[in-house]
Amino acid sequence: LKFRLDLRAMSQPYTLAANKKRIDAFFLKMRPPSCCLLKVGCCVFPSALWFLELLQQKELHWQHKGLTDEDADMVAAVISLSNTLVDLNLEHNSFGPKGCMVIAEGLKARVNGPLQNLYFAHNKIESQGAEALAEALMLHKTLKVLDLAYSSIAGKGAISLAEPIKVNASLMTLNLEGNALGDAGAVAIGDALLVNKALNVVLLAENGIGEKGKRHLQQIIKKKKKGSFYMDLHSQS
Repeated sequence: LKFRLDLRAMSQPYTLAANKKRIDAFFLKMRPPSCCLLKVGCCVFPSALWFLELLQQKELHWQHKGLTDEDADMVAAVISLSNTLVDLNLEHNSFGPKGCMVIAEGLKARVNGPLQNLYFAHNKIESQGAEALAEALMLHKTLKVLDLAYSSIAGKGAISLAEPIKVNASLMTLNLEGNALGDAGAVAIGDALLVNKALNVVLLAENGIGEKGKRHLQQIIKKKKKGSFYMDLHSQS
């Protein structure tokens, strides 16, 4: 089995054999307690089979797993090679901008259909990571839920995220609370909401949005009130 990914974190084509140590380390961190070891002759070789099983999962709930930037290449490999994955939860880990950039490359390399739900909250991806993610999400136009709460994203990152929001007609829930969008980010997200008619839940609490940004978003709320639109703007001081 050969993985042909061009990830920024890798200097050579990604193959199962060449990266056995990485897969083994990832397996030891992620395997369920009940996972059995398979013996072939005198060798124990569970990790590769486990990894192949991951590629058949529809949902991967990897929140609170202690994942770091060092694990991002393995996460990206699973994302790009999976035949069935639609729901990915990476919340409450320790990914930074570099790890997010690698995962974004995995999203861009994915050839077996886009994701439907991406939960990436409580990772310090910052604006640099958000920009990379925004570029990747331009290819995932069936995304329904995007959760990037408490991810240290500033206005620049929000401006980038506004672009995939504009073109995604399936997105229904957007959670950006607990970041640092400020007025510039709030205006960019608000303008995207005018284009996106499907999005009906937007969570923007605790973002340091000033009067200019709040006025802009209040105008958006008034225009959206005819439907079931809901926006949370509390605690902006």
